Amino acid sequence: MSHGKKAMKRSVALLVLFIMMTVAGRAAATSWTGPDSAGYTGSTPAYSFTDISGSGGTLLSLGDDALSGAIPLGFSFNFYGTQYSSVHVSSNGFLTFGSSVDTGCCDGRNLNTSFLSPNTLVAGYWTDLNPDPINGGGTIHYRTAGSPGSRTFTVQFLNVPLVGGTTTASFQIILHEGTNSIEMQFQSCTVSGDRIVTTGISNEDNSSSLQYNFGSYSLQNTARLFSPPAITLAAQPVDQTVCSGGSAAFTASATSPLTPTVQWQVSTNGGANYSNIPGATSPTLNIPGDPAQSGNLFRAVFTNWAGTATTSAGLLTVGSLSVTSPAITSGVT
Repeated sequence: MSHGKKAMKRSVALLVLFIMMTVAGRAAATSWTGPDSAGYTGSTPAYSFTDISGSGGTLLSLGDDALSGAIPLGFSFNFYGTQYSSVHVSSNGFLTFGSSVDTGCCDGRNLNTSFLSPNTLVAGYWTDLNPDPINGGGTIHYRTAGSPGSRTFTVQFLNVPLVGGTTTASFQIILHEGTNSIEMQFQSCTVSGDRIVTTGISNEDNSSSLQYNFGSYSLQNTARLFSPPAITLAAQPVDQTVCSGGSAAFTASATSPLTPTVQWQVSTNGGANYSNIPGATSPTLNIPGDPAQSGNLFRAVFTNWAGTATTSAGLLTVGSLSVTSPAITSGVT
């Protein structure tokens, strides 16, 4: 694209962006640390940028304002509650799980607006980048590595120039199997001029987004992590012993950025199999002291869209109440 056409396209994009932000903007933006409405939270992990271009990384040849075809991740990745097995890479510094053909020209866009294209988005350093060799290039590589269950998919932008400036961007977007977290490592990303940059994530209809930053900013030797709402177990059920005809109470609790539901389960065969107890969806489970229930195990399963967490099991023991009369010694009154 010629410089004149790109400048005109950028002016139109900025005008549309301004209208979107003014007319259809959300009432309030989610703070960086979150959670957003889907439960994602943000944090700052340790900086650790390891170049993948010479260690199994596959070169991705993209020109100016280009979007790759679907690239297999090598594993299933849950993003805002939907499982994906492939992703598209834009030369402008973001990934998208959607089918949009929008390449994101010519600047980053505010994720905290009601309408956004492209969507289903992971924006690392989204701005007008150009990896075309004619423009001085830089490189884009991708790689899947690790053992099943904890593999990573990394997309690396290395020394990719910003259009119309003298600066470059070097950063990585890393998708983690199992935890479904999104890590971003920024080696050196320097903006020039009035370039607008976006870093953050957004779901398919942009009803949920977590934006680290939007504007003109640089990132050096730092990292960001976007985590789905993992469930942390707190109180777990403990063994209960009651008399026949009494009542036992098992209690469990869990915490999460997105409140999980709970379902109690019972095992009648020593933990080999568990089945749901109909209607048992409260943190406390009350079980009558029926001798037929003695020896059963009870556990709670907490669930939100990002996964489940299962407690340990509590054992129920039901005893029979017996009455013993002491012997009465014969005597004379």
